[in-house]
Amino acid sequence: MDTNVFVFKTNINTLEQIERTEIILSGRSDIKKWNIDLEDCDKVLRIETSKKEIESVLGILMPYQIYCEELE
Repeated sequence: MDTNVFVFKTNINTLEQIERTEIILSGRSDIKKWNIDLEDCDKVLRIETSKKEIESVLGILMPYQIYCEELE
């Protein structure tokens, strides 16, 4: 199975948002690894997943008020 890496600018700033993200992403079998760089001004979220479409990844977080914008 191929692994795709997506990198996003996010609005993750609070402990609550980090915990929510952890619950959402850790519970998904299609997400292999993920991390958040809170030191970066863009609060970068990096996701390794078997999903091929970025919309699939964005759709996971948007209902939880976690906004992502793909970084290129």
